[in-house]
Parts: sequence; C-alpha cells; structure tokens
Amino acid sequence: METFSSTGRQSNAEKELGLPRKVHRNTDPRHNAKAWHLEGQNYKVGHLPFGHEYHHLMPEEAISEALTEKEAEVLQAASYNINAGKNIIILPITQDVAFALMLPKHKGWHRAYNTSCISLLNSYKQSLSEDEEGHEITPANVGGIRTNIEIWEDNTYKVLVNVGRAVAIAQKAAAKVNDVFKR
Repeated sequence: METFSSTGRQSNAEKELGLPRKVHRNTDPRHNAKAWHLEGQNYKVGHLPFGHEYHHLMPEEAISEALTEKEAEVLQAASYNINAGKNIIILPITQDVAFALMLPKHKGWHRAYNTSCISLLNSYKQSLSEDEEGHEITPANVGGIRTNIEIWEDNTYKVLVNVGRAVAIAQKAAAKVNDVFKR
C-alpha cells in the first residue's frame, strides 16, 4: 500500500523546527476484513483507514466566488447547508486506494471542478436575486434554489462514482476529480 503525507496545514511549530510532514501508510483490507469499516478512528482522522479527504460536492470556494454576500444570505435563508451530509463524499488521496475503491482520487484544490461549480451557480443567479427591500426571504421565493443545488449534488455524486468506476475498469487506473469536470 502507498505511503502518503498528511494533508492540510502543517503546524507553525513543526515548520519552524524543520520537521517533515507525517507519513502514513494505508491500511490493507486484505489482512483484516473490517479494516475499512466505520469503526474506531476510521474516517475521523485523514489517514485512517486510508488517506482520504472530505470533498464538498458544492465547494465553499465556488459559493464565495460566484455569489455576492446578499445572494449567499438568500441561499442560507433557503435552508441550504454546505456541510450537510448529502454535499459531502469521502474520497481517497492515493492512486492505489482510489483504484481499489473505483473512486476518483482527491488531493488538494481542484480548479476545473470549482470552475464547473461556479458556472452552475452563475446560471442560478437570476433566481437568487431579490428586488424588494424588507421582503421576507423564504424557500418559496428563492425559486427552489436549494432544491436545484441538492438535485445537482445528487447527480454529481453519481457522476463521480460512475466515472471512478468506469476509469478503473477501462484504464486500470484511478480517475482524478479535476479530470471529471475538465471541458
């Protein structure tokens, strides 16, 4: 199984001391049938049971870049929660595990994917606009934006899973999140 370095920010103290990032090795499920189950620290830390990252289907970067503050408030008023479970998929960060699970590999930022999400949000901007001041914002007058985004999230989840599977079978390799959404 591949080794990998921890993702995310390294502490300033570790940087100042010149310490390298911690290196981990993925757990091999061939040695323990329950190795990748939801037990113990699995999926609670980024290296157990394998190196993974939580991928927001609709990333915060896309929302903050595509929407004005007022539009984001309208979206929030429509009860949209970026951290809701249906907006998140756990993806492996190493080729070997991504291939084994037939899921796209995720490591770090994904420009092409974010650009695709920004385009989607820009297409919804008309329904996010509100003309009247003091008018109460409700899910009904937001034009179903939350529902539209959640349907898009469901479809995108399926696309990521299906592309991951198709690439693994056809190319005997792992897909990458960015490659799924390149134009």
